Amino acid sequence: LTLPRPLPFALPAAADRLRRHLAAVALLVVLTHGAGGTPDTPDVLAVREAALGFGAMGIWMASLTPLNILLPRQVEHVAPDQKFFVIGLVHALGAIAAILATPLVGALSDRTSDSWAVGKLSGRRHRWTLLFALLGAASLALIGWQRTAVGIGALWVLFNGFQNGQYA
Repeated sequence: LTLPRPLPFALPAAADRLRRHLAAVALLVVLTHGAGGTPDTPDVLAVREAALGFGAMGIWMASLTPLNILLPRQVEHVAPDQKFFVIGLVHALGAIAAILATPLVGALSDRTSDSWAVGKLSGRRHRWTLLFALLGAASLALIGWQRTAVGIGALWVLFNGFQNGQYA
């Protein structure tokens, strides 16, 4: 199995996006679940709210770079004659996936039992958040290897679905 080489500008950017996305998710997990004290004390609540805010900011920063800079450049490279149509379609389909993912993943996580845990993550939604964070990071990183508009669009749709699934 030979992987195609990523576009010249895409590999460092993909690695950086993956690193930023995973760092933001790690910040969310560590700070929201690793704080001392009881969950209802004001100091723990303040740390958790700050961690959620900074983690969400990191995740959005990791996704806005490809949205505004890298996706248009990559689409221009693979479909120069139809770049405006393709990037518009990619963004529209990604938005639709984001809208659909939140209620679907929320319904799935509501039906999840508390009978098994992933490390210290024992809540119903935590394992879904972790799963979708990893899948979102993988789809974001794989965009750099795409040579077709369909591949770019499919992975961007997946990323948007996974990213919004984290928030469900």
